[in-house]
Amino acid sequence: MPENNYRHIGSFLEKEKKTGAARGKNYLFVIAIDEYMHCPKLFNAVRDAKTFIEILTTKYNFDPKHLITLFNEQATEENIDKAFRELAEIITPEDNLIIYFSGHGEFEKQRQRGYWVPVDAHPGAFHEYISNTEIRDNLDAIQSKHTFLIADSCFSGSLFATYRNASPTDRLEKDPSRWGLTAGRSELVLDGKPGTNSPFADSLLYQLKNATKPLGVAELCNKVIETVITSANQTPRGEPLRVKGHKGGQFVFHPRQDEKEVWKAACQKNTAGAFEEYLALFPNGKYVREATQNIHALAEESVWENAQKTQTTQAYLNYIRQYKGGKYYTAAIEKLAELEEDAFWKDVQLKNTLSAFLEYTVKYPNGKHIEAAQKRIAEIEQAQSREAELAKEKQKWAEQKRQLESDRKNQQGLFNVTVEQAENLFRQARYGEARDAFAESIALFQPGFAPDPDYLQKRMEDCIQKAKFEQLFESGKKAFQKKNYALALQYFQKAYDLEKNAKINDWIKNCRQKIAATQPRRTRAKQTAAQVPPPQKKSNTTLKWIVGIFVAIVFVVAIIDNMDTSSDFPANGVPYTPVEPSDQLPPLEDVSKSGTAD
Repeated sequence: MPENNYRHIGSFLEKEKKTGAARGKNYLFVIAIDEYMHCPKLFNAVRDAKTFIEILTTKYNFDPKHLITLFNEQATEENIDKAFRELAEIITPEDNLIIYFSGHGEFEKQRQRGYWVPVDAHPGAFHEYISNTEIRDNLDAIQSKHTFLIADSCFSGSLFATYRNASPTDRLEKDPSRWGLTAGRSELVLDGKPGTNSPFADSLLYQLKNATKPLGVAELCNKVIETVITSANQTPRGEPLRVKGHKGGQFVFHPRQDEKEVWKAACQKNTAGAFEEYLALFPNGKYVREATQNIHALAEESVWENAQKTQTTQAYLNYIRQYKGGKYYTAAIEKLAELEEDAFWKDVQLKNTLSAFLEYTVKYPNGKHIEAAQKRIAEIEQAQSREAELAKEKQKWAEQKRQLESDRKNQQGLFNVTVEQAENLFRQARYGEARDAFAESIALFQPGFAPDPDYLQKRMEDCIQKAKFEQLFESGKKAFQKKNYALALQYFQKAYDLEKNAKINDWIKNCRQKIAATQPRRTRAKQTAAQVPPPQKKSNTTLKWIVGIFVAIVFVVAIIDNMDTSSDFPANGVPYTPVEPSDQLPPLEDVSKSGTAD
């Protein structure tokens, strides 16, 4: 038997080549053949492969349960193909794969193609071999993050993308990669003396065994190539493979860390990322269960914090669906019910109907808006009752008109009823209808009737002025509610010009104070001086008359206010007063606090 056995079935006296392994998350596929059925036997292929497995599973983060081995009689073409297909199904883009082949290789000169020789193949039977093209196709089908193929066999050089030296070592681990490291180029490689390692395997195993820090594939390739060239008559090759998925990165061999130290650091950080890193390093560690529970708890806290921050139905539903029976499950259910009630209440307010508010009281008898709903129900019922009375009164007037109109001789009676109707409408602040009734009275007037047309015309003008006053007053209140105090002041001043009403004067003062509070002191003082009319001097007699008239006006306004239940939010003819009434005069600001004087 020759001193050196070569991993090429065409001759016993040629050179050797061997395959390396890949890391991922982390899968290891090892093929090693010494006991060929029909081709020359090798001495160290299985020995090299087992040593390689031992180093990766003890020093680096490779789990034995993610290991596939085909040794000697197991390494048939069928079994190798089956293993590749299985890996293509189970490996994800987050996983890594190392493939290690140690056995015979062959090269077909006619096709310029390299081959792996399975255990049951015959010498020269290329159709029984596994071509580099088939190997690349199998690698294309595996969607790993990193794939690292190590081939300790002859003629493996055609697997590579280009013919060049190994790439620089400053590659990023985060970028996907497809690398290969072969024992030689298109040449024969040595198997080594029986009971030892092949020159290629010896260098590869030495670098992996003695690494004290993370070792990248590019750096590993460079070191193996350098040491093998100087010690054996063969030239290893390490660089990207001619397969899909290479994005310029590289796989990095990370030595195992002390489990207790890693766990202690993860607990100190107390983040999902730290615990996930622990699980990646120690998938079967003693703290796996606790790490998994912590990750789950931290994820739950994150989802709950997001729900509290966004305060949306979808966010709380998210928590409920993901963490049924979780730490905040009951609180999430209660909050979801509260949000649903608020949404329902908002819809009820938009509808503003008796049936909508009644539906709320039925659905939420103890709801947080129950008092507001009951108050609104009472308001609507009261308004509907008033409307019914007005309808009856209007029907009565209409009947009286019809009776009087049937007898034109009693036109004065018709005139009197129309005037009375107009006056009633005016007292009820229904100025548009009152104006029309006064106009109709003028049309019915005949000489000798009282009141005369001048009075009726004056009353029509009063209706127009009153209607305009009310419109300006309501517009001012709405602008004030929206904090547009300058616009509100314009409305109130125009209303005051129409009717010197004390209530309007208070609104004007309040607007000026609000405006002054947001302007520089000097500007507010100028505006106040410009807007407030100077007091007029009057005689004592005139003053007494004015006071008397003012008291009478206040009395009349109070009566009208009690009869007028108009609201800022009318719907279907029914006035609606919000929970915080907008038609109440807001309290006057303390001017002294703002540092200005009106």
